Parts: sequence; C-alpha cells; structure tokens
Amino acid sequence: MHTVTTEDVAVPVLLPHRINSRCKNHFFDADQLDLVSIMTLLTMPCVECKNARSGSWLPGVRISVEGTGNAVTSAMGIFTLGGVQAGTVTLIYENAGYIKTTSTLNVNGNVRSGGVADISMSPTMASDEWRAVVKWGRTPSDLDTYGRWGTSTVWYAGRRKQNSGMTGRLEVDQTRGYGPETLHLSGVGSCRGSSSKCDVKYQINDYTRTSSMLSKGDAEVTLYNGDHVAGHWKITDCPHTVRNSGNWWDVFTIDGKTNQLKWTCLSAPGALIQTNQTSNGTSHLQKPHDTESLFRYNADDLHKRSALAVQPRLRIRTIT
Repeated sequence: MHTVTTEDVAVPVLLPHRINSRCKNHFFDADQLDLVSIMTLLTMPCVECKNARSGSWLPGVRISVEGTGNAVTSAMGIFTLGGVQAGTVTLIYENAGYIKTTSTLNVNGNVRSGGVADISMSPTMASDEWRAVVKWGRTPSDLDTYGRWGTSTVWYAGRRKQNSGMTGRLEVDQTRGYGPETLHLSGVGSCRGSSSKCDVKYQINDYTRTSSMLSKGDAEVTLYNGDHVAGHWKITDCPHTVRNSGNWWDVFTIDGKTNQLKWTCLSAPGALIQTNQTSNGTSHLQKPHDTESLFRYNADDLHKRSALAVQPRLRIRTIT
C-alpha cells in the first residue's frame, strides 16, 4: 500500500484498485498507473472562472501554468488542468477584453471549485474606474462589501451612490458563501475637498456575525484599476485590521482626489506608506490615519443595519 498525501488527508492507494478523479468523476485503473501518475491525478485543478462584473460564468478564459506549455481554455466557466505537479505554481488567466490576472498557489492535493484557484476576472476599464472583488470559503456564509466616502455608503441596502463626482455601485451581492462580491467605482480622481470627503474606504463585514473571518482565513480581495491589477490582499496577512470582535475587515483606501491607492491593510500602523506628487512636482510622504478613525462608521449606518438585521433580505441578482 502506498500513501499519497493530499491537502486535507493522507489517502491510502491500494493497487490495483481504481482511483476516482474527483474533478470529472472518471475512473482509472490504478494498476495501469505508477505513483507519479497517481500524484498527478491528485493535484489536478478543477476550478471556476467568473465575470467579476456580474458573477456569471466566464467561458473562453485561457489558463496556463507559468513557465510551461501546460494550458487549457475554460468551457462554461469551468476548467480542468491536468499534469500539474505538486509544489508552488503560478496560474495565468487571460481573456480578450479582460484584465490579465495571475494566482500563485501551493498545490499539494486536489484543487476544487470554491478554492484558491477560482478567479473572477474584471473587464478592462477607464483609468478612473476601480473594481474590488472579494471571495471566501463556504463559511461565513454572507460577507458584505462596504464602500464609504464623505456621507455616502455603498452596501447591500444602498447599492448605488453618487457624491463628489464619484459613483459607487455594488454589482454583485452573494449571500451563500464563496463570492464573488463586487464593488465598482467610477469618476475617481474628480473629488475636491478634504480626505474625509474624498477618501474611499473599502471594508468587509461578516453579516452573520460569526467572528470567524480571520480564523477561517479564506477571505481575499483583488483590486482592479483601469487595465491592471492594483492589489491583492488575504485576511490572514492583515490580522491587525480585523476588528469589532472579528466581524469587520478594513482592506484599503483610495484617494478620490489623486486616483491613487492611499492605504492598504498590509501597511503597519503609523508607517510611511505613500509618496504623493505636489503641485510643484516634489514628493512628500504621508502617514495613514489612525485605523479606527479612518474606517469608523457613523451612527446612522449602525441604526440602519440594526433595523435590517432583524428583517429577511430578498436579493435579486441580475446577470449582464
């Protein structure tokens, strides 16, 4: 008996019994395979590609393993990529009209849908547009997106807001785990005023109040801007910005005046994080605001949320 170690459990392989490939539910006779081939079957990704704008399946995505000729094209948003060896690999996702995206993952077992290789690709945008996409695991079941600037808050109860020349829209709202949940911003860079008026703060809230976002460790956010990926953050890398009994995660801030990323959850509290260009062309460094004051939500938001928390929520997802 050989033992092949996967991500979750040591799987005993009894030759010549059959091995079930969990990706496509096909059967293979183990006596026809050597142990290397068995490991290849156990590390075969079978995952999902989605449109970040609508949450719908995205066909025609070319997925390749960086540095190899191993590639496949998604059909109906699902793909199976065979011949992936165990270890650290970088997957490259490409599709016409969408922003090229990469994902580095450690493959030591089956990679299933709902896992680390799932991707939500953003269509290319204008330079003053941003799209933030959060994905997570099966639990907590409902993570909510919040985008705040000035007196405006985009969330599930106010899915479109316009203020200070900027528009925010909650494009996708998922309530049954995994994601994607998507916030789109446009007109960024046109705001005039103080940082309290123009800074766009992006936060994730556990609507179910399980206090388990950090311990589960599955939540991660990808930020797109224009024609490129502007940032990617995992909650496990940002424990110091998870607060309020573990039910809120402060992820990043965009400067609505300069159209630049201003703060991220990877920034150490009080650290110098950004170089800005002044009107005379010189540069100066800025310190971030205190995290709690930077992301403090107002009493009106709390009142609305408390009222809605005791009511059933009916959501209709539109596919564009």
